[in-house]
Amino acid sequence: MEQDIMKINTKIDIARLGDNNYYHSSIQDLDEKYLYIALPTFMSQPLILLPGETVTVRFTGPSECFIGTCKVIGFKKDSISMFRLTKPNNLERVQQRKFFRYATLMDVFYADIPGEGNNPEYIHAKALDISGGGMKLLLNKPYSVGSQLLLKFQITGKNGDFQEIQSKVRVIRKEASRPEQDKYHIMGVEFIELTETQRCKIIGYIYREMAKKGLGR
Repeated sequence: MEQDIMKINTKIDIARLGDNNYYHSSIQDLDEKYLYIALPTFMSQPLILLPGETVTVRFTGPSECFIGTCKVIGFKKDSISMFRLTKPNNLERVQQRKFFRYATLMDVFYADIPGEGNNPEYIHAKALDISGGGMKLLLNKPYSVGSQLLLKFQITGKNGDFQEIQSKVRVIRKEASRPEQDKYHIMGVEFIELTETQRCKIIGYIYREMAKKGLGR
């Protein structure tokens, strides 16, 4: 399966096995057995890998997101420094808890789910972070955990075009507001009924925004 979805220049995240601190890299070369990746970094800090170590890798394909494990074979010095890894074993779709949350201040629009035959009435709000699994929203209306809403927002695609994402979301967490901010309500929501294509567009957007700000590149 990886032969079809892993290509040169594919963005890839690397973490030591059992560690949730992911570093960012990209595939520089590959053959039948091995991947050659650029030195993984996060916030300009490199991840130094030793031969024999097992690492977790995650990356996006054309319409899905994957996670697997690789073994570090060694280090290669060419025009750039690269690590050689075995191709990933046991690839599986990334679960929502694996997604990195990216802090942002994004315009979003939410609405109560309308009754049959009615149109949703969207209200402007802000997202305080975003991931492939959900968002943290700043709303001017409280909702209980388990409530479902409609949500829509725009992200920029890899060609700079605007792409609208629409999804139903479920409130999974409420944060206490400070007294001076009682009119605002901070809530964590998870995407439900989001397609894998939409999810990977969101993850691609996060990668590009991080790269613009020099986070991990």
